[in-house]
Amino acid sequence: MKLVLTNGTVIDGTGRAPIVGATVVVDGDRISAITERRPPDVKTSEDVEIIDCRDKFVLPGLIDSHVHLAFCAGPDHPATIRQLLDDSEEMLALRELRHAQECLMAGITTVRDCGSRGFGPLAVRDAIASGLHLGPRIQASGPPVTITFGHLYFCGLEVEGVDRIRIAIRKLAKRGVDLIKVMVTGGVMTGNAKPMICQYSQAELNVLCEEAHRLDKKVAGHVSSAEGIKRSVEAGMDTIEHCNWVQPGGTTGYDPKVVEKMIAQGTVVGRTVSGIRRLNLIPNPITTDVERQRALEKIYESWQPLRDMRAAGVKMMVSSDSGVRITPFGNIYLSLMMYSSVLGVTPLETLTAVTQAPAEAMGLADDLGTIAVGKIADLLILDADPLVDLMNVRHVHLVIKGGEPVVSNGELIIRHPTELVVKERS
Repeated sequence: MKLVLTNGTVIDGTGRAPIVGATVVVDGDRISAITERRPPDVKTSEDVEIIDCRDKFVLPGLIDSHVHLAFCAGPDHPATIRQLLDDSEEMLALRELRHAQECLMAGITTVRDCGSRGFGPLAVRDAIASGLHLGPRIQASGPPVTITFGHLYFCGLEVEGVDRIRIAIRKLAKRGVDLIKVMVTGGVMTGNAKPMICQYSQAELNVLCEEAHRLDKKVAGHVSSAEGIKRSVEAGMDTIEHCNWVQPGGTTGYDPKVVEKMIAQGTVVGRTVSGIRRLNLIPNPITTDVERQRALEKIYESWQPLRDMRAAGVKMMVSSDSGVRITPFGNIYLSLMMYSSVLGVTPLETLTAVTQAPAEAMGLADDLGTIAVGKIADLLILDADPLVDLMNVRHVHLVIKGGEPVVSNGELIIRHPTELVVKERS
């Protein structure tokens, strides 16, 4: 089957200027041509579908590099944890599938699950990849590596000590995880695990990264302190999630030498933007306008190290942390708006941080992340210009995954089972 998307404005994910009135040709699951006009040799037939994208905007499918499919995005942390622990394994898997589909309906064609209770997201990943269910492509870490009674201990994998950590990484790889997620520091979701405190020694983190890389697994670290960043970079972690340069007492511990090492070894910062931070961008029933303005001023101040890192040349990507409190799946446009506004970057650069940048960080850049000939046709077609207002990312007209339309006007396109059977036999 060949798809021909004509007359659209193509924003290719590289940061280059948009191509107005372009045609994108999809042959099978790959992009076969991109031109500034309709190819003269393309004619409508049973094997060709022409989609008029006039007044529409064609982007690469978005990549949300930090979600928690098992979490329910409750009103507060205790509610989210309670739901996570109350669900049976079967119900949890169904919840994870639904959350994955909510991402797809929002134009997110790839997600990276950064910590679950058990291995449900791996089953959802495989069910989607096999065609059993519609959903985004999934990379999944399984349970995050944490210390006993540490951050997210309730997800089920508590381990410490060099030898035990090495064995744990091998067991995770054996279960088929795509990456290793480690809680380098504590976090606010787990009351007893303080965000400023490092949970692992340098030796433990070194062994964790060494073993993961030996098994060809990237490592994503939850890091909420300056000391945690330093240890993570020293260990050779691939992505540093959250990346807060805070020290005990609330002071900033920004270290230019650590930043230089990050740049030299290609460490990527995964800036999550979730919860109440995102809501401060728009009128909401939780905060007053005055409270919102004060909160935004504090957020802007706290992001100064991130602006310094970007200016220095550190690679960055933006993600939603969907599933944690007040952070439903599919509202990534709020994360993009915050990233652009507080970091001080254009909407065009922001879109690269949710397409090209995460594809590179996740090892997917050969196939995904940009609109280019030869790449897999994961495409998002919007009804309004995201470069004028990033809120327009929510106006999803069509989502194409692997060359097939899977979402139309925000709804999943469910195919009749006989269509799938015929496809499998052909």
